[in-house]
Amino acid sequence: MRKASHLGAMEIDLEAATVDTQPVEGKPYPPIHADFLPADGLNLESALVPIARASGITAVALQPEGGILSGRGTLFELVSGPPADAIVVPVTAVYAALGEGAKLAYGGARGHVTSRLREALDDARDYATRKADYEKGQVPRWRERRASLAALGLVLSGKLPLVVQASRASDLLEALSLAKEYGLRLVLENAEEGWLVADALARAKIPVIVHGMANLPETFAALAERYENAGLLSKAGVKVALTAIGGAADAHTEGTLRQQAGVAVANGMDWPAALRAITRTPAELFGADKLGLVAPGMTADVVVWSGDPFELSTRPEHVFVRGVEQSLRTRQTALFEKYRTLPPK
Repeated sequence: MRKASHLGAMEIDLEAATVDTQPVEGKPYPPIHADFLPADGLNLESALVPIARASGITAVALQPEGGILSGRGTLFELVSGPPADAIVVPVTAVYAALGEGAKLAYGGARGHVTSRLREALDDARDYATRKADYEKGQVPRWRERRASLAALGLVLSGKLPLVVQASRASDLLEALSLAKEYGLRLVLENAEEGWLVADALARAKIPVIVHGMANLPETFAALAERYENAGLLSKAGVKVALTAIGGAADAHTEGTLRQQAGVAVANGMDWPAALRAITRTPAELFGADKLGLVAPGMTADVVVWSGDPFELSTRPEHVFVRGVEQSLRTRQTALFEKYRTLPPK
């Protein structure tokens, strides 16, 4: 099982010294930072890594946050050792945001956010064809930094997907329009109102990453969210991946991924589709060709459960990463053992 996450780049979300998920250059955060790579601060010694692994998570898609273009993602497996040895796909995608959160932080209007994103894409396309002139100072300096333009160039060339975080149906359709305009490989994340435009997403062959337990709108951008979202999208022919509670913003919720799948199944998603949504589909979206299947030639990331993994009463009995069985002992079990016997009064 694997999920989009900040695991490995966040320990305590309210303690800035332990958070490496977004660049900070004053406030607000810079709106365009497509080159930022949180995996440069990856910490596999985090106490949260064994907890996630003991919950049945074997690989994680680490992603950035903040801004209109927040940076690049990385896919890594939960193994011990140097971070470089754990990384499977060094750069999975570039992440962008449309809709309510981005507009409140950077423009006050959705139109400004979209305009700003278009401007960055146009500059990146121009930069890709005029690098030599740029280095010689023969063209005006573009608004964005060179590294950010280079990262966007990989999106424009189709080498990397653009993951757009959006919720409202109209924002999802705007993302589709941008993808068509620039020829982008688009992935939609959050998509709480995705079921309203499921047919359009299916026709355009746009995959989505959604929460199976999202049913109460937290913002005006997701008034139509419902438990059945994942199932309706899947049955419409949309490729669906599931992510855990809190999405990428919380590195403490990895164990809820199977609950997301269970709730999706209880609300109309086929069981095999839900299993694929937390195994093979995320691997496909992020270029990890050898993950997500039990088959000859694939990486041996396997979890043996006591029963149906989507039932709350089951638990992982064995977790294998790259064919090696992993310890299920965590800081939580150590604390439990230390304090389960109360001292005499």
